[in-house]
Amino acid sequence: MVHVADVTASDTGGSGLASLLAGAATEDDDGDVEVDGGSIAVRAEKAARGRARTYSLTAEATDVAGNTAHSGAACVVPHSQGG
Repeated sequence: MVHVADVTASDTGGSGLASLLAGAATEDDDGDVEVDGGSIAVRAEKAARGRARTYSLTAEATDVAGNTAHSGAACVVPHSQGG
């Protein structure tokens, strides 16, 4: 597993935030994405056949007033990493 992101959120009003992180891969194997608090790690290898492995990562933060913000990113493991 390779660490790819740390996700944080803050609120100018000083109220608490609840966050939700999720990830999915084009090669949907169990254990491809690990979320620990605000840290995200992905499996950085891919099957010999097929396209590059692409991870879709999403984050959502909600403050105590119910205001919600969403963010997303993609992380790609190329088909060939060798020389």
